[in-house]
Amino acid sequence: MKFRNISRKYFDEAGGDGAAGGGAGEASNWRDGLPDEIKASPALANFEDISQVAKAFVDMKSYQGNSISIPGEDAGDEQRQQFVEKLIEKAPNVMLRPDLDNPEQSRDFYRTMGMPDKSDGYGVPEIKDLPEGVNQDSERLDFFREIAHKAGLTKGQFDKIMSEVITQDISTATSTLESQKAEMESLKQEWGAATDDRLGQALGLMEKTKAPDHLIEAMKNNQLPADIIKWAHSLAVSIGQEGTNLGNSDLSNNGAALTPQEAQDKIDEIYANKDHPFHKGDPAAMKRMVDLVAAKNPGSSKDVNDLRKGMSFTQ
Repeated sequence: MKFRNISRKYFDEAGGDGAAGGGAGEASNWRDGLPDEIKASPALANFEDISQVAKAFVDMKSYQGNSISIPGEDAGDEQRQQFVEKLIEKAPNVMLRPDLDNPEQSRDFYRTMGMPDKSDGYGVPEIKDLPEGVNQDSERLDFFREIAHKAGLTKGQFDKIMSEVITQDISTATSTLESQKAEMESLKQEWGAATDDRLGQALGLMEKTKAPDHLIEAMKNNQLPADIIKWAHSLAVSIGQEGTNLGNSDLSNNGAALTPQEAQDKIDEIYANKDHPFHKGDPAAMKRMVDLVAAKNPGSSKDVNDLRKGMSFTQ
């Protein structure tokens, strides 16, 4: 029996006011007019009168109007597409799972997640306290942007990755600069007063032989490994007189700056040669000894001053 027929029968029997026989006290017997197969249904247990049943019916019809039926296994593509469109209409924040093998769907998905339309849409990572001598490589940054866009990264993901990359770059660059500085200090200790001359020879060789600009620039800034600098100097010396002129200085021992070890070797020669004018107090030989002591101890004037004051020189 249809619900409207049940309602009509109820109202007819109740005299139109919902109470059987016209008495309000019998309103609780509204189920008596229902067929036997439904009057005892648990679904009706909480309804006190027919008006509550009617309201529930109206609410149900309203719900059905807003509901979306999920296509079954026998539904066709058109029905499934209609379901998708209706679902998105009712819930615009719903995101459909894309076919990542489909370029168009995957790009739309990545844009929805936050990927910029173009690679230049990624920002420039903020770098604080950039060490002196370390510069940000704009070409490298553009390279990373292109890769990020191809991979579909969001702006937030790009910023996080680049933050880690730059932190590692700074750490590596700082370590390299500290290592280069330590190597140069060691080289200066080894070459002593001859350092400037020899660096000039190495630089002259690079410039005259048209070495790459970045190599020459690194040489000027003392950013080359010490072994490369020593190699360049040795090569300049090995070329001979033409090589020594590359740096516009004289590498012979006639007036050229000496390394501490070379100075020590000459001091040893003088002391071993008992006939040397130094042992006889020759002024020129004494001055030569002062120069050798100065070359042996670059940056220290103690031995030089002692010798100049006439104190005996001992090894």
